[in-house]
Amino acid sequence: MASGIKPSNECLSAYNSIKMNHAHPYAIFTINTTKNEIGIYKLADPGSTHEDFLKDMRALESEGCFAVLDYCPPGARSNSLGFISWVNDNLPIAKRMLYASSKNGLKKSLEGIKFCIHASDMEDLSEQSMTQAVAAACRSN
Repeated sequence: MASGIKPSNECLSAYNSIKMNHAHPYAIFTINTTKNEIGIYKLADPGSTHEDFLKDMRALESEGCFAVLDYCPPGARSNSLGFISWVNDNLPIAKRMLYASSKNGLKKSLEGIKFCIHASDMEDLSEQSMTQAVAAACRSN
């Protein structure tokens, strides 16, 4: 079931900036129910690290969010674009359902995603989890 909530133009623009120019290591998106759209929560500064990403995601542990990550696994030669749905198991059911029903619509509008992670706890966002997701995506292609 789709929620009907669509990504904002700013959200799509931020994604394209990451995809085409590698201008930012990641972007975090949240659902704005007032505007009935998915908008930008944070567009990371160039040079932001995985630790910065984890800190930003931890701040949304009680809210939920989506993220796009321009991720280069240790030892890899190139980056992979990842899509992350961060919905903690402790969120109220209505919020979990809203994010679940909005995820596919957003993901479909982001062409070029190489790996996806559904994170329900901080361990799912670890560098090891990201590396495993990239490896699994490469094996399936």
